[in-house]
Amino acid sequence: MIEKEDAAAVAGMLAENLAGVSRVKDNFRLLPDASWGYFALGHDGKGRFGLFVAYSEAGSDLDGLLDAYKGWADASAARGKGRETQIKR
Repeated sequence: MIEKEDAAAVAGMLAENLAGVSRVKDNFRLLPDASWGYFALGHDGKGRFGLFVAYSEAGSDLDGLLDAYKGWADASAARGKGRETQIKR
């Protein structure tokens, strides 16, 4: 499990850089229908992280994306790499 200090450092880095990311329209990929998405990979001295941001006019699109993430996270937990994921909607 990630330490609280590391989680805070990652969140701080994202907060500091997200405004810059938002100014470059080429950072965002067109997705089907009325959707768009952004993804990024980053790292610090201890590990790597990923960020996914998605928007859709159809809420079911995001529900499917969250369900896919939950399935992956729960499978990782079953292999002993974390805890079961609870997604609040």
